[in-house]
Amino acid sequence: PTPAACPSTLVVAGLYFGVTATVVDAYNNTVVNVNGSIAAILGGSTAAVYGAPGQGLAVVNGAVDLQLRISLAAAGYIVDYEHFPLRLTARSQAFSVVASPLARMVVSDAALRLPVEAGVPISPPPYVTLFDAYGNPVLEPLSVETSLVNFPGALLNQTRVSASLGAAVFPGLRIQRAASAFSLLFLADGVVATSLPFEVVHASAASALVLTLARRPAAAVATEPFTIQPRLRLRDRFGNPALSSLGFIAVTAPSLAGSLSAPLIQGVASFTDLVMPTPGGVDLYFTLEEHPSVNASVRIDVRAPLAGLRLLQQPVSTMASICMRPVPLVQLVDAAGLPVDFSRHVVKVDFAVNTFRYTQTFSCGSGGCTASTTFRYFLPAGSVLVDAFLDVDIIKSDFDDSAEEYVDFIQVNGLPTSHAPFPPGSADQCSSYHKAVDALRVSTLAQDNFLSVAAKISPAVNDFCVPRLSARAVIFGSYRPYAAETLTLVQNQNGKGIAGATALTAVGRTVAFREMAMPVAGYGYRLRFSVDAPGVASVESAPFDIFAVASSVMFTTQPGEAIAQEPLRIQPIVRFLDGLSNLVTSFEENVTISIDLAQNWDDSCNVLGCWRDLTGANRPQLLGTPFVVAAGGVAQFKGISVDREVERLRVVVRACNAQGG
Repeated sequence: PTPAACPSTLVVAGLYFGVTATVVDAYNNTVVNVNGSIAAILGGSTAAVYGAPGQGLAVVNGAVDLQLRISLAAAGYIVDYEHFPLRLTARSQAFSVVASPLARMVVSDAALRLPVEAGVPISPPPYVTLFDAYGNPVLEPLSVETSLVNFPGALLNQTRVSASLGAAVFPGLRIQRAASAFSLLFLADGVVATSLPFEVVHASAASALVLTLARRPAAAVATEPFTIQPRLRLRDRFGNPALSSLGFIAVTAPSLAGSLSAPLIQGVASFTDLVMPTPGGVDLYFTLEEHPSVNASVRIDVRAPLAGLRLLQQPVSTMASICMRPVPLVQLVDAAGLPVDFSRHVVKVDFAVNTFRYTQTFSCGSGGCTASTTFRYFLPAGSVLVDAFLDVDIIKSDFDDSAEEYVDFIQVNGLPTSHAPFPPGSADQCSSYHKAVDALRVSTLAQDNFLSVAAKISPAVNDFCVPRLSARAVIFGSYRPYAAETLTLVQNQNGKGIAGATALTAVGRTVAFREMAMPVAGYGYRLRFSVDAPGVASVESAPFDIFAVASSVMFTTQPGEAIAQEPLRIQPIVRFLDGLSNLVTSFEENVTISIDLAQNWDDSCNVLGCWRDLTGANRPQLLGTPFVVAAGGVAQFKGISVDREVERLRVVVRACNAQGG
């Protein structure tokens, strides 16, 4: 038929459409007895149209039904039909093939390959091109919507447009939130496409920058760095940190000292050493040096400066190596005596008055001999002696029960001094000392850093002990050091001093030395608390003593014979001594007394007889109070008695000291 005889039609790309081709005679009658095939030919090729390629489909009863498909959308298509082998031809009218439904979108995002600035429209604007499954542009005015993956609502301006001529353009899109790995998502008719990941950086224009205080300065004391130093953060007007901004933040204020400029690092500038020399309220002004219009300010109250120290809790006398309780407590005060709350000065402690102790032995080997020793330069150069004392201990070499005089004299710097009488019954004790001179004050005699001690024994002293005169002299006391000291000047203890922290940073108005202890015994210690700051007065503690730890106990009076169930006529008294046989006057522990040995003579145990231990019900018991509390290093029992007769009895006294044992 002629093209005009065919109705107009609309073909969808990729979808089959039906065509019936009929063989007719010259009068338009169907020729039913014709065999062969009919093919559809597009543009001279059967490959361009699908459904009847090559030799076509076989003719049945003079006709054939063709199911054809064209994938490329275009206008003005004309299909030729040809019968084989008769070479009969026919041509369709021109028709259009339109795109099939939307199948994919292609994103054009060249502008996103570089960082996008917050708040600035993306330019050139991103757009998507719409295609069907066969690559044909979809020309329908479809609605296309865009959004940010993982950040809904962060994309501003027109996010929904209608496609035109197969593309959807999104002009004026902007994002105010700065972050990395953003991605645009496009949606139309259920088809989704995404852009490549891109980065949004903070706004860079000076008009878009804002300077804020991330940390306000506070707790300021005049002449000291602020306890809390200011920290500033540069942001854009959308609140994004200006991470890539370079430059410096400057601070100004009258008389302000310290580093007045701080670099921006990741959008943050931190000041570290700002100081105000005078107290009062002050305004700090911060500016971005590259853009002075970007600024911020804050007001800070500066307290009065530290002027001195005050001891709220004095160090007290205690035993060596025991933490002081109550702890020494130092308060920081200003010139008016008011507490300074925010100072961060380091409070140090050293000896205002230190102690010393030196021991020297001296001896001679014949009866009537004289032995001496000399202490020279026992104090550091430049120091000032406060107090000095002397002990002289002499071996119990030759005494009888009548306390016959053993030592003729003891001299100090050539001057005779009295000495304690020697107790009866203490002869021939060659390893036991008697304290002949006990804590003799020699402060005046030792002023020149010199002291001599001499002792002479009687010619009648026998030679049971060798040497016949063996003595030791101990000089001890206190002095003011010329320079700061934290170590003692005690013989063999020079490496020991104030235990615990000797320098603490103030964190409030007080500093507590909670772990302070003195490992070395001494008398008249004084501590000085100070700070290394001009014009700040130090404070000195009251004197206190550190007592040695008791290491032995000795009977002052031995219990003697008694009557059963009556108080002992001589009640036991004991003294607690340190390693140098000095009375430990700080010892105030519980002291107990108990029976150690109880025996009666048994004539029947052998030919000569023997002492037999009393056990079980036969063992005697002590009556009265078997414990007392030592006072001043002395324990005195009262009212102790024995419940029955016993021929041989020995008691033992026990106590625990601060170090055990």
